[in-house]
Amino acid sequence: MDVWKILKKRVHEIEKDLTIPKGFFWGLLKEDDWSFIIKLHSLIEAAITHLLVKEIARPELENIFANLELSNYRTGKMVFLKDLGLLKPYHKYVQELSAIRNDFVHNISNVTVSLKEYLDNKPDRKNNLFKSVQNVYKELGLKDLSDMEKRVSETFKDDLLFISLFMLSNIYLHTRPKKAIEPLTEVLRNMETEKT
Repeated sequence: MDVWKILKKRVHEIEKDLTIPKGFFWGLLKEDDWSFIIKLHSLIEAAITHLLVKEIARPELENIFANLELSNYRTGKMVFLKDLGLLKPYHKYVQELSAIRNDFVHNISNVTVSLKEYLDNKPDRKNNLFKSVQNVYKELGLKDLSDMEKRVSETFKDDLLFISLFMLSNIYLHTRPKKAIEPLTEVLRNMETEKT
């Protein structure tokens, strides 16, 4: 089966789980950078809340999880993910995305700032985000991003969406009965074998 079909199906199922319109995820690429970051972060936060509720099998706690900060180092949802051993390759990425989202949402003048401008003005944040993106790609074994500086002005939104796609796919895996899903790693392995 085609890996893109699997990923698209999984994202569609997550959209249904979260009761958001079909195509919301893919529509993010059409957004300006400010809206892209805010909406992508909101989607990831909602999906992580959904994952935590499913993982501990306590739906009555959904409102409590929904009201926790996502990336608070001591009391946020990411602490629960860490302690439950979930989504490990994505922890730093989510923290960096949260930091950018916070800067965007708490300073309305950023509404007209491109992601490239924002990152160029915050070299530490840029470096941390780049490292988090590279670490996820390395963990997935997918690509080398040595051209990261160039990519931020051309396709970096694609990279953020791509990483989020795999993260949402992992959330899908954790929220479904194990026997009902085809492991994506197996599909990727088969694709690599077909190339050689």
